[in-house]
Amino acid sequence: MISAPPYCYMAVIAWTRFCSTWLTGTRRDSDNGMLNSQKTIFSIITPVLNRASMIRCAIESVLAQGYPAYEHWIVDGGSADGTLDIVKEYPHLKVIAGPDRNLYDAINKGIQAATGDLVVLLNSDDLLMPGALESVAAAYARDPAADGFCGAALVVDAKNPGAAIAAYTENAVKTPGLSYIVSGPTVQNARILRRDAYARVGVFDDRFRIAADQEFLVRARLAGIVLRPVDAFVYCYRAHGDSLTLGSPMGHHESLMEAELIPRIKIAEEQDPRRRLGYRTWHGWACGYLAAQRARAGDWRSAWEIVTRGCADNPLWPYWFAKIFVYKLARRLRRAFGSPENDGAAAAVAVATFIRRIQPLAAPTV
Repeated sequence: MISAPPYCYMAVIAWTRFCSTWLTGTRRDSDNGMLNSQKTIFSIITPVLNRASMIRCAIESVLAQGYPAYEHWIVDGGSADGTLDIVKEYPHLKVIAGPDRNLYDAINKGIQAATGDLVVLLNSDDLLMPGALESVAAAYARDPAADGFCGAALVVDAKNPGAAIAAYTENAVKTPGLSYIVSGPTVQNARILRRDAYARVGVFDDRFRIAADQEFLVRARLAGIVLRPVDAFVYCYRAHGDSLTLGSPMGHHESLMEAELIPRIKIAEEQDPRRRLGYRTWHGWACGYLAAQRARAGDWRSAWEIVTRGCADNPLWPYWFAKIFVYKLARRLRRAFGSPENDGAAAAVAVATFIRRIQPLAAPTV
């Protein structure tokens, strides 16, 4: 029997170990959805209560991303309409079930359970736009130090998704200053933040049922959180009769009432002068806008009560209201005389096509 030199055995062993490590490492990465490109891990959080007719589309919009590295948390507040039966059909979902105070309490539970790098908030009646996760992951790869990202958002009628109600594509929306945050739509779910940004800013203040997202954005801005814009549409809001703020004039009025209440509370609670000034700015706009709405509705008594209460809490509120009014007027003029924005028509068609494809799945299970 001829013996091979010792270095031959060493070479064979080294080669075997290399092949074993490469193969098992690749398989392990693939099993975890990480692959060799080290894809970003997203934590997607869906709060839900009695949305059996709509949640399947939300789940399918995530699966349709084709993105391998994510976890999807369903935070159910006690559904009794078969929502959880639908959720159980998807074994990859992570579920937190039990009573909660409101929508924002449910979201906070999901944030606390999340393990991903970036947190995505997906309402049970909404959709992620095709390619959303890939677009945000690419932006994160280019700028890994960013606190978060915001893409374009689309609003459609749930009954007629092929027609866009509104499209938010401007950089003023994606990278908002304080004047925009306190006076514009929050499009919160198009804003995808790093999980450690929530550790810095805190979670949503669930004392507030409707406008806690606006309070969070104000607080994040005052804390120095900076968002980077993403060109692609990333989120689709579906307006319907049961929407929290898009569903009815009453819901809109409640939102305005809460938006005027929150900064008054925060002015009293906040100790830092700079942050208190930020809340005074918000209160000035909310106070003036709500008073104007009440006056337009013919409720002059309520309008006067709002004005006098505002002066007691924030004597200079008319100054802040006037300043933001000029800001909004300037933005409107720029849009009127500038280049036209993407109106979201093509995105709406894409959403309608996607919904038609999965509509049979969206029917409640009998």
